[in-house]
Amino acid sequence: MSVLFERGPQKTESLRFLLEKSEKTAQVNQLFNRVSKFKYDQKKKKWEDKTCTLSLGYYDKSKYTKTSAFTLNLTEFIGKGEVN
Repeated sequence: MSVLFERGPQKTESLRFLLEKSEKTAQVNQLFNRVSKFKYDQKKKKWEDKTCTLSLGYYDKSKYTKTSAFTLNLTEFIGKGEVN
């Protein structure tokens, strides 16, 4: 299995890990690092949305299949300093 980080056309994959069927949880410690520029819409008085998607998936030979995904709006973190 692996975690896939997608923002725009860029995709970064975590190191692959093995998840045994008997296990119900796993901890993945992977850093995905991007520098982003955000645009403020003066008419709407808000930041334009910029999102990223984190997906969990597995490999069957060389084919990657997504099993779940979560989309995060990065503009919610503006002004909150570095996000860890």
